[in-house]
Amino acid sequence: MKAFDIHQQSQDDLLSLLRRLVYHGENNSALVIGPRGSGKTFLINKIIESFTQELKQKNCSDDLIVVYLSGCLQIDDKSALLEITRQLKLENCINGKVFGSFCDSFEFLLKSFRSGGQTSKPLVFIMDEFDLFTKNKTQLLLYTLLNTIQSSLSPMFMIGATCRIDVLDLLEKRIKSRFSHRQIYLFNDYSFETYMEMAKFFIQSNKRSNGNTNTPEYLNILFEDKNILKFFARQYDYDRSMATLKRLLILPSLIFDQLSQEDIISKNLDMVKKELIKSYNLLNIDTKYSLLSGLSILELTLVVVMLEMSETYPDEPFNFDLVYNAYLKYLQKKNWNQQRHERQIILKAYEHLISLKFVLPSSDATSSNRSTKISKEHSLMYLALDKDEIQLCIDQYPNCPTELKYYSMV
Repeated sequence: MKAFDIHQQSQDDLLSLLRRLVYHGENNSALVIGPRGSGKTFLINKIIESFTQELKQKNCSDDLIVVYLSGCLQIDDKSALLEITRQLKLENCINGKVFGSFCDSFEFLLKSFRSGGQTSKPLVFIMDEFDLFTKNKTQLLLYTLLNTIQSSLSPMFMIGATCRIDVLDLLEKRIKSRFSHRQIYLFNDYSFETYMEMAKFFIQSNKRSNGNTNTPEYLNILFEDKNILKFFARQYDYDRSMATLKRLLILPSLIFDQLSQEDIISKNLDMVKKELIKSYNLLNIDTKYSLLSGLSILELTLVVVMLEMSETYPDEPFNFDLVYNAYLKYLQKKNWNQQRHERQIILKAYEHLISLKFVLPSSDATSSNRSTKISKEHSLMYLALDKDEIQLCIDQYPNCPTELKYYSMV
C-alpha cells in the first residue's frame, strides 16, 4: 500500500492538473484544504516526486521547476520575492537588478515570467500556509502571480496548502476572479483498519533491511497484541492524523531496526511494545499535570491551601492576604515549621501560580479591573484546579512531605 493511497481521489485530481500543465500547456491554480496533520504537504510532495519520475521514464525534456514558499517564513511580499529569485537563481541577473528596489525587482520578475512561451519549462509554485499570504496588505504577491498564471503563455501552476476551510473568503475580489476555484479537500475519515495499515507502512519505510526478510509477517504478530491494539484505538479516537502517527512510531521503528534476526524469529518484540507505550504516553501527556509536577513544595502547599479554602467557602473568590493567613493556619495545624517563609517569598510563589494559569481572576475582579488597576496581591482570584488533579500530583510527587500527602486528614 502506498502511503498516500488513503487520498487516492485527491491524488488523481492533482496529478491530472500537473499532466494538463506539462502536456497541454494549461495553466491552473488549486488549493489543498484539510486539517493539520491530514497529509497536505506530504501529498503534494509525493505527487511532484511521482510526476517527475513519470517525466524521466518518458524521456521528457520538460523538467518541472518547483518554487516552495511558506507563509510562516515569507511573512511579506518582499521576503517572498527574494525567495522566488533565490530558488530561480536570478540573484545576479542583469548586473544585480534583482537587488534594486522592490518595484524594480518585481517588474523584472514579471517580465521574466511573461517572456517565456509554450516551449518554456513548466513552473510550479507551492505555497504552504496559503492563508497567511492573504494577510499581506493589498495581497499584491497573490494578485500578481495569479494574474500572470491566467494571462501568460508560459506553463505555470500554483498549489496552495491551508487548514482554513474559509480561505476563499479571505481573498480580495480581484484575486478571486483570477483564481480557478479548484479545491481539493483532505479529511482524516479513513477506517481503523486503514490506520493500522498506515502504521505498518511507516515502520517498514523507516526500517533498514538489516537482513530481516520477514518484517511484514512479524509486524502482523506485533499488531495482533491486544494491549497494542488498545493503544492504537485510543490514539485513533483522539487524533488520527498521519503526522501524529509518524511521531508515535519514531521510537518503535528505531528499536525494531536494532532487533536481530533471532529476536524476531523468537517473537521477542517486548522492547518494541515498551517503546510504543512510552511514545504513546509522551504524546498524550497531560500538560497541566506535568506543570503541577514541576511545582516546588511551597507552591504545592499553597495549591492545597487554596483547595481547602475553595471547599470550605465554595464560589467565594480569594486574594493573597486570605491565602497567606490560611497558609499560616495550615502550618500551625500540621505543626510544620520547616515551611515557614517570609511574606515576599510566598507572594512570589503565589504570582508564579498565577502565571501558570492555575489561579485565575474571578469575574468580579475582571469587571472591577477595567476601571481601576489592582495589583495581583489584592485581586480576587479562584483556583482553576480540581481535587483529583491535585491528589494525583501529590501521590506521584517524589519525596512528598507527609504533611502534604495526607492533607485531607485533620
